[in-house]
Amino acid sequence: MSRKFSEITKWIMVLAMAGTVPACAAAAAAGAGAATGVYLTSRGAKSLVPMSLDDAVARSRAVLTQLNVTMKDSETNDQGDERELHGTTPDGLDIGIQLDRQDAQSTNIEVTTKKNLVDYDKDYSQMVLRKIIEQDQQS
Repeated sequence: MSRKFSEITKWIMVLAMAGTVPACAAAAAAGAGAATGVYLTSRGAKSLVPMSLDDAVARSRAVLTQLNVTMKDSETNDQGDERELHGTTPDGLDIGIQLDRQDAQSTNIEVTTKKNLVDYDKDYSQMVLRKIIEQDQQS
């Protein structure tokens, strides 16, 4: 009886796992597509975008202009491979965009929006980053 029970259990496990393999493959495929999407960080939103650093900076500036953000300053570091834009929204939020060149045709963009010294507006950051990405897709 014990041997028959373990044989049945083994087949149940095989059948159960066979049902999950397609789901895992679908989840892996969705995860691969999501890797190019926007994800939230502890301070804002981040994405790896398929555009050069110069294009990403130009598109970021265009989005900030569309949102009536007053530019405060910008920085260039690491021989030009890292750039930062800083400004203030009409509502008084401090917004920062950090752009890091990954290679010639991809840039990592992180947007942070501070309400005060300790609170961040992740929703606003995500909206700004999505606008930068969408602007790229419309070109």
